Amino acid sequence: MQDLQAGITAIVAAITRVPAHAIGPDTDLRLDLNVDSLQGLQIMAAIEKRFGIQVPDAELDAYTTVRAIGEAVARLRTN
Repeated sequence: MQDLQAGITAIVAAITRVPAHAIGPDTDLRLDLNVDSLQGLQIMAAIEKRFGIQVPDAELDAYTTVRAIGEAVARLRTN
């Protein structure tokens, strides 16, 4: 799970231009990093591509932290 979170953190850092060391598992993408809807879609598209998953559109708003995204990726990879 730690490698998964590191990969997600790297994607978030690249898109937000926030250093990866400043992004923790519980950093809120919207509140702490000011991620807007376009950046949110870019992050999720990059995660879907990197991990070979498809995140249902109805669930996108629920994933606001690296930890929440990691848990969703882990769940979706097993399905």
